[in-house]
Amino acid sequence: MIRHSLRKYISQWLRESISLIVRIFYAIIIVILNKKLKTQSNSNAIVVSRIDRIGDFIIWLDAAKELQRLYPDKAITLLCLSPCTHIAEATGYFDTIIPLSIGLVYSLNPCRKWQLRRMLHGIKADILLQCIYSRSLAADYVSSCVAATQKITPDSDSANIRSVVRKISNIIYDKIIAVPSTNAHELEHNAELLHGLGLSYSTAPQLLPYFESRIVPAEKYFVIFAGARDEDRRWSTNNFASVADYIIANHNLACCLCGSSDDTGTSQQLINTALCEIKYNLTGRTSITDLIEIIRNAEFIISNDTSAIHIAVGTNTPSICVLGPWELGKVLPYKANKTDGRTLPILCYSDMVCRQCHLHKIMHITKECKKNIIKNNRRLCIDKVSPEIVIKEVEGILKYSK
Repeated sequence: MIRHSLRKYISQWLRESISLIVRIFYAIIIVILNKKLKTQSNSNAIVVSRIDRIGDFIIWLDAAKELQRLYPDKAITLLCLSPCTHIAEATGYFDTIIPLSIGLVYSLNPCRKWQLRRMLHGIKADILLQCIYSRSLAADYVSSCVAATQKITPDSDSANIRSVVRKISNIIYDKIIAVPSTNAHELEHNAELLHGLGLSYSTAPQLLPYFESRIVPAEKYFVIFAGARDEDRRWSTNNFASVADYIIANHNLACCLCGSSDDTGTSQQLINTALCEIKYNLTGRTSITDLIEIIRNAEFIISNDTSAIHIAVGTNTPSICVLGPWELGKVLPYKANKTDGRTLPILCYSDMVCRQCHLHKIMHITKECKKNIIKNNRRLCIDKVSPEIVIKEVEGILKYSK
């Protein structure tokens, strides 16, 4: 038993050490390549880099609109991940949008890195503004590919980049804006960046524009997102099925399942478990614009901690988020200066002594949580949320909407 534990520890240590060495190497390469791109540009252009997933991108959009006020005489080019492109185009905040493939941005393959560099070759700007607070090495690589007179970034935490790697890649930036609130909400971090650039700004959740969609159900319905990127952070499909059965039986609403193509197995498992008919299964069959309109027209949505919750905020749709308190305060609950008339998410979670474990980078989860992951493949905190807790919140939403 001791030998097995020791081997497991050594194996994990070796993997983490190799990963760190590779990232240090890439950070050094980024600094070297960036020096070759230093330029004095008269392009009258601003390049804004936001290499982020859909949920965080939506949270940022209200701050993004202020860039036009900050740089009224500049053409603004946005670098973003391709799933965010249609949303960015519909806002009208940017003069040019350059979508980047997720696989291309996050790959450590040297050939793919070179392909990305070739793709961004020729872009010149007076200022490159990297907007992510919890930035990654991938975001810094994108910054290094753009020729700009001045490169600016907010100071970062270590959520997505090791501190030693961050110190190296910081070299590519000419100005690093101090962010005093290390454990603040993402909306507040976005505001702090604008304040650091000399602009007064009050935080507010973004309202998403309308899109055309032909697959929105015609009858009254609610939406369930049973998937999540990390399997140990997903609420049990049995619990989702129990809640769906209750709503269908007691409120005459159709159930619509949504999610990415990666969630098809989870949705099918929910369908197989539910006693009532799941009328619509649109998992893996929607574009991002379809998804926005499906959420907009729903009575409410129930989801794990996914981008669907932030889309619901952007469409003013009631939402219930089942989550563990591993990052409580960073993204949820919403903290904004202006929330009048907005429908913010209802959180269903079980408070634990180990709350904010991911936020504070606690390397070892509790023994009880570890046992639960081995037994149920889920973290203990999310398993402690019962269907009855969620049903109570559903009843509150439906009572208020009458």
